[in-house]
Amino acid sequence: MTTVGPNVSQRVREYIVNSFLLGEDDGLSDTASLLEQGVVDSLGLVELVLFVEEEFEISLEEEELTNENLDSIERVSRLVEAKMGISRNGIDRAEG
Repeated sequence: MTTVGPNVSQRVREYIVNSFLLGEDDGLSDTASLLEQGVVDSLGLVELVLFVEEEFEISLEEEELTNENLDSIERVSRLVEAKMGISRNGIDRAEG
């Protein structure tokens, strides 16, 4: 199983920067809209979903594939954390 917690956001950011921004972060904030900023297009969202499912060993349901869940690093990270059952402070929701 993969490591979880604060690393989720970091790993999502690294993937986006390396895959879509050619390794140049250029100050992309965690809350910036990936679509509005032109970082990803519809095909890029498909690639992002595939990365998330493989990297974090989760399956996303069709109804989860929305802008509300995928349009920023923060939103993607929250979705992953929710699917993995961890809270924003890194404590397993099932434990606490």
